Amino acid sequence: MTLLRMQLLSRSGINAFRYEKDRKKKNRTLMVGIAVGIAIAVMIGYCFAIGYGLGYLGLAEVIPGYALTITGIVNLMFTFIKTNGFLFAYRDYDLLMALPYRTETIITVKFLYMYIYNLLFTLAVMIPMGISYAYWSHVSVSGCLMWAIGMIIAPLLPMTIAAAAGALIAAVGSRFHAKVFVQVILFVILILAVFGLSFGTKNMAMKDEAGLLLKISDMGTVISAQLHKIYPLSSWFDTAINNNDILIFLLLPVVSVLWYGIFIWILGKYYKKINTALMTYHAESRYEMAGLKTNTIMGALIKKEAKRFFSSVIYLMNTGIGLIMALIAAIVCMVAGFDKILELLEIPGMEAGFVYIVPFAVAMVVNMSCTTSVSWSLEGKNKWIVDSLPISRKVLFQSKMAFNMILVLPVSFVCSIIFMVNLRVTVIQGMLYLLIAVVTSSLSTVWGMWINIRFPNFSWENEVEVIKQGMSSMLGIFGSLVGYLVIGFVVYVLCAKIPGEVVLAVMVAFLGGASAVLYHLVMANADSK
Repeated sequence: MTLLRMQLLSRSGINAFRYEKDRKKKNRTLMVGIAVGIAIAVMIGYCFAIGYGLGYLGLAEVIPGYALTITGIVNLMFTFIKTNGFLFAYRDYDLLMALPYRTETIITVKFLYMYIYNLLFTLAVMIPMGISYAYWSHVSVSGCLMWAIGMIIAPLLPMTIAAAAGALIAAVGSRFHAKVFVQVILFVILILAVFGLSFGTKNMAMKDEAGLLLKISDMGTVISAQLHKIYPLSSWFDTAINNNDILIFLLLPVVSVLWYGIFIWILGKYYKKINTALMTYHAESRYEMAGLKTNTIMGALIKKEAKRFFSSVIYLMNTGIGLIMALIAAIVCMVAGFDKILELLEIPGMEAGFVYIVPFAVAMVVNMSCTTSVSWSLEGKNKWIVDSLPISRKVLFQSKMAFNMILVLPVSFVCSIIFMVNLRVTVIQGMLYLLIAVVTSSLSTVWGMWINIRFPNFSWENEVEVIKQGMSSMLGIFGSLVGYLVIGFVVYVLCAKIPGEVVLAVMVAFLGGASAVLYHLVMANADSK
């Protein structure tokens, strides 16, 4: 409990708010708390609306399984991505292992910290959906008690499964010289396998249950069957809540706690070996003097950013996931055909204006990868080294933005060209596609840099705090995602009244101008420091 309390106080921002004397930093922490509170409030309202809507349609029996499935999948993905860099190869590993605690205690503390954060999300989903379920269905006292226990137990099993998968990948990857790349490849293969399995399950279910979809009275059965295939534990929760079956419900805590105990016991035996292998770097046994290479200041700084990016699994996976998703989506569309993809998504044919929003869809996914939104904060406690170098802040910021452009722009071009060929666009439309790739990549790059300058965090103990939980990281990712989604919708509406080429040309000019303005603000901020 002492270790857990220390982790929560140091990483939640409570200590910074209580003891920080700099009012700007204190206000920044307060703003982060307010933003998180607003996000939770929106999520609660949204989940209640979903539950109320299902009950209104006479599908209240679906709500328990629906709630457990949502929380299970999200907790599974969040824990899986967070495992490396938080449970393994974290910055304060040596400090914690030097304390007089058992290895199992330290693993438990790390796991409980993730559990508490996942529990907040689980409560934000299951409490409003439980209220909506109670509104439409008669719930006994025992049913309310099972729902309350279910909320507490819900994150445990998916988290343990994800942590076990992450531990296995870390253990396998630690045996290779190129640890980071092996782990990233294994992560990507596992994610693709999960998506492929769920996609295949969905198609099989659609074929098997096509007749049921014709009857609205069977819709609840169809939805429940889909949920149970996606997340099998939801069938136990459905049966327990809807039928007031306490014996079935007891399977949830028994299986969850048993699986957690086995996981901690096995991991405790290999925890030190895995972390030692992940955090140890072996030099070549033979050294031969070769020719010395020189580089420009900009080139050296860009190389430094690249080494930082490719040396961290959590940085590479979380910041590079948009690039991977964009390439996979483009290749799938190329192989399957764009018309078939639209038909699968139940979009009846390609409408006239749809071709003009494709480049913004590409920008929306690709620019989820934004290194500039975290790269300044990742300097961390070593920031003094950068400050002591005989280079200006302008050059430093320019190098960080240049690296992001080198990373993002080629993928944007490749995806745009694939869609250009697949959609058989005209020469003018193709040129506009490429120009949009340039201006959207530029805008997202300078946006991320500006946000990270405004909301830096140099006092982190674990890079997860910056990459996954930082204000600038969230604004960098969701700013691009929401921004290009809105722009795409505006373009789609305008193309119904104005020639699409004209609309795209205007958007190129607008986004290019916005990039120039933000770049000027970044450089002005560099001068003021």
